[in-house]
Amino acid sequence: MLRAKLASLMPLFEGNQTELSTDIRSVQVIANAYLLESLLSNLLMNAIRHNVSKGMIEIFLADGILSIRNTGPTLTKPAKILFERFIKDDASAPSTGLGLAIVKEICLQHGWWVSYTSNGVWHEVKVRFDQPPHSPGKEEA
Repeated sequence: MLRAKLASLMPLFEGNQTELSTDIRSVQVIANAYLLESLLSNLLMNAIRHNVSKGMIEIFLADGILSIRNTGPTLTKPAKILFERFIKDDASAPSTGLGLAIVKEICLQHGWWVSYTSNGVWHEVKVRFDQPPHSPGKEEA
């Protein structure tokens, strides 16, 4: 499903001159297919939309963990609030501010763990499809 979603978004990567790097291994996930597709769409579109010109996106999937990293501008708001509805880091950004809130809810519905981190240049969202001992189904920032 991830490979198919990437293929459908390839014109956006190329149009933004985004360098894409992937390491995708086969992972079996038990989930509602529609919700999983929505989660992937939101995460990939965020990585494209909130990137810089000629930026980079790295996607890793293995051992029950999906990591999507992208270059982007430094956050102006605390990362933790980005999981709330209608919250955007950049008010002028062409988004509704719902993407990460939807991702969070899908993860909660499935008992998955989601986190967002940023070091100023790189932004990363990780989803663990298993239930780690700490905070199953919770988000971290």
